Amino acid sequence: MAGRNWIVCGALCAAIAVVAGALGTHFLKDRLKPPEAADESDPKRVGRELLSGELPLAQFYEELIKSAGADRLQTYETAVRYQMYHALGLILVGMQMARNRSRLLPLAAAAFLAGIVLFSGGIFGWLLTGAKPLVHVVPIGGVAWIAGWLLLAPGASRGPLRD
Repeated sequence: MAGRNWIVCGALCAAIAVVAGALGTHFLKDRLKPPEAADESDPKRVGRELLSGELPLAQFYEELIKSAGADRLQTYETAVRYQMYHALGLILVGMQMARNRSRLLPLAAAAFLAGIVLFSGGIFGWLLTGAKPLVHVVPIGGVAWIAGWLLLAPGASRGPLRD
């Protein structure tokens, strides 16, 4: 994909981040508030039970997901913020592609876009639908973002410049 297409893609992802942030602030704040029974899934209690053997390892991960419910609004805000960072990263890569023919730059852009879909999209989907399997793609999105930044560095510094 051409550099200008990545710029457009980044601009659209940034616009979606702004809309998601506004929705979170004005409409979703009450929906994402922690449940009243947040004490039941207290992370310290989960840790104590795991160490004492009262909580089987198989249930540990499920309990960690439940304990994250107390910080759902903060998690949502993190997803919005990281989406904006990486939308700006996409724009940066697109601008760099206008001057540089490095084959690493399209890979960096694709990694940023994959990270946005998997990390932010996974969190949005999980928090808004309650579908817990969506949370499992979030770390893959984070790895994609790291790969994108690691591909951008040599791609921007070593690639041949266009005339």
